[in-house]
Amino acid sequence: CDIPIISAMMYYCNPLAALACSMHSLQNVHYLVYLLTMLAAQSGVAPLAAFWLALGAYMEVYSVVFIVPVILLVTKVHGQRLAIQGCAGFFLLWTSFLFLLSFLVMGQSFDLVTKSYFDRFGFYFLTPNMGMLWYFFAQMFDKFRSFFVLIMNGLPFIFLVPFSIRLHRFPIVLATSLFYVWTLFKP
Repeated sequence: CDIPIISAMMYYCNPLAALACSMHSLQNVHYLVYLLTMLAAQSGVAPLAAFWLALGAYMEVYSVVFIVPVILLVTKVHGQRLAIQGCAGFFLLWTSFLFLLSFLVMGQSFDLVTKSYFDRFGFYFLTPNMGMLWYFFAQMFDKFRSFFVLIMNGLPFIFLVPFSIRLHRFPIVLATSLFYVWTLFKP
C-alpha cells in the first residue's frame, strides 16, 4: 500500500478539485507541477526536476524559490557540485527555452512577459478575495504604495535564506515551508 500515491489520488479525484478546474482555475495544475518537481528531484533526475521547476516558474515566478530544495534533494543522490551545476544549468536552459517559445508564438514580442509578470508585481488588478494582500492594498495610502509593493513581492524570497539555513538537512520540509509561505503571500 503506497500512501503518497493514494493520498495524491484522493486529492486529484476529489469532486471539489474537479469543480475548481471547471471554474477555469489552474491552481491544481500548479500544485501538480510542484509535486512532479519534488518527485523528480527526490529521484535524483536533475534535468526532469529542472524542467518541472522551469514550467512552474514560467506559470508563477515565485516558484523560483524552490530551486534550493531541488538542489538539496538532488545533492542527496549525486554529489554537491554536480547537483548545483546540473539543476541550475538545466533550470536556466528550460526557462530560456520556454521564454523563447513564447517569444516566437507571440509574433516575436515580449508582450506576454510584460503583461503577465509586471502587472502582477504591481498589484494593480486586485479583486476582493480572502487573501490578506487585497485588504492591505485597499486600506493603504497611495504615498506608501511603491514601498509596500516592493516588500510584498519580496516576502517569498526573503524567507528563502533563513529557512534554507535552518532546514538544509530536510529538503522536503524546506519545500513545504516555502510552499506555505508562498501560498500565504501570493495575490
